Amino acid sequence: MPPVIVNTLDKVKGTVKEFSLAQKTLVIIGIAVLVLGGVVLYSWVGRPDYTVLYSGLSEKDQAAVTEQLDSSGIKYQVADNGVIKVPAADVQTARMDLAANDLPAQPTAGYAVLDNLGVAASDFQQQMAKKRALEGELAKTIETMDQIEKASVALAIPAETVFADPKNPTPTTASVTVEPKNGKEIDNNTVQAIVNMVASSIPNLTKSNVSVVDTSGNTLSDKINAGTAAASEMEKSLVAKALAVVEPLVGAGNAKVSAHVDLAQDTQQKTTRVYTEPEGGVKALSSSSASEEYSGGGAIINGVLGPDNIANPYELNNGNGQGQYNNSQTVNNNAVNEELTNSTRGPGAALRQSVSVVLNQETARRLDMTAIRDSVAAATGIDAARGDLINVSRSPFDQTAQQAREKAAAEAAAAAEAAKTASLIRQAVIAGLIILLLIIIAAVAKKRAKAREREALDLGELDQLPDPYTLTPPEEEQLALETAEIPEPEPEPEPEPEPEPDPVLLKLEAKREEIAELALDKPQMVAEQLRSWMGGRR
Repeated sequence: MPPVIVNTLDKVKGTVKEFSLAQKTLVIIGIAVLVLGGVVLYSWVGRPDYTVLYSGLSEKDQAAVTEQLDSSGIKYQVADNGVIKVPAADVQTARMDLAANDLPAQPTAGYAVLDNLGVAASDFQQQMAKKRALEGELAKTIETMDQIEKASVALAIPAETVFADPKNPTPTTASVTVEPKNGKEIDNNTVQAIVNMVASSIPNLTKSNVSVVDTSGNTLSDKINAGTAAASEMEKSLVAKALAVVEPLVGAGNAKVSAHVDLAQDTQQKTTRVYTEPEGGVKALSSSSASEEYSGGGAIINGVLGPDNIANPYELNNGNGQGQYNNSQTVNNNAVNEELTNSTRGPGAALRQSVSVVLNQETARRLDMTAIRDSVAAATGIDAARGDLINVSRSPFDQTAQQAREKAAAEAAAAAEAAKTASLIRQAVIAGLIILLLIIIAAVAKKRAKAREREALDLGELDQLPDPYTLTPPEEEQLALETAEIPEPEPEPEPEPEPEPDPVLLKLEAKREEIAELALDKPQMVAEQLRSWMGGRR
């Protein structure tokens, strides 16, 4: 092993040996956290990005597709609703491989049915293929809506025959089965759109003959046809308006409001004429008069007309047969105000509505119920002339369920807060350990850098020292000249030999040098040893 690596390992071992138990524990924990973080990061970076290969597969097709992917060596994930996911980089390869094996084996739908229709197909086959094509196209169109996962359309189209009654034809009907996405409820606008689309796509199909149901068995089209959806929206609006009036007075949860709305299901037209007297009194527009006068005589023919007790007119006229008749008539046409009103009421108009408000007796004990009733009636648009009803009453409330819900909500909030606090503490501890580990690593690295700097400085100074036994050429020439000019001096007397050093002093000097080197290399250990000696002397 190279000397540099050996020296580095030795220094690391020496540094670790100087650590206390707490420092060693923190170092081990930091290393473990770093290793764990590296493993998690590696697994997260190396994990492939999965994307949807096919969705809505049947169990049979799903099993066949996964078997083929296993044989092809392509990784996959199976999710709910027949969804199969593969790595994004393998999507095209997987689809080409599956297509080569005629997978998934889904039935042909839409107008593609007509592509496989032979020339010798019978009229029945052609009609059924046309019906299947219409059903498939409608189902594919419905599946493009945001709230629809799957759709199936069944059409009941009566056969055309010469025996059919043109005045009373057999109606065409349709049934649509839809599966919501993620189990959510399909709103009324989407149901209305499905009904309108299907009714407009098939001849002689009315909206009332289109039935829409979901996979849970709920008939969604009934709400649209009967106007229940509109009534429900109006009732919700009335409840919200009533609560907005009473809740500030009694507090949230201390008022219960229910509303009912009757909507018109047909169209009604009404014409109203109203006559009123004009200002300044009645004035005649036109006036006409007529009079009649008649006189004459003659004998009475065939006896007396009428009962016997009626006097004879001939005798009243003294028997001379003379008669008279007078009649006068006057007609005045007066000017009056006339107001003509034509009104049309369509389906969905409110015929009658009723609102019921029940207040908690404890919080509404001192409230004026008449004033509250008038306020709610004004807010909800109650019309007594139309037959609307409103009822406001006080009653004791059972708070057990409310208290249980509040307690459960408080416990859930406390648990969430505790989990959040624990998560923050855990993250803070991990961050603190990482920071501590980084500080320790930085301290060790700094110490090692100082040691390397000191060694490099020593070596550099040694390399830069001149060699006392090596002369440059100019110095050699100068030395030669000086030697030639100056005569050789007389030899000096030999100095007296120096006394040999004391072995004890030499040993003490060596110990002192070792202690100095040890203090430079391991100052922490030397300081701890000095503290222990000083404590022992005390």
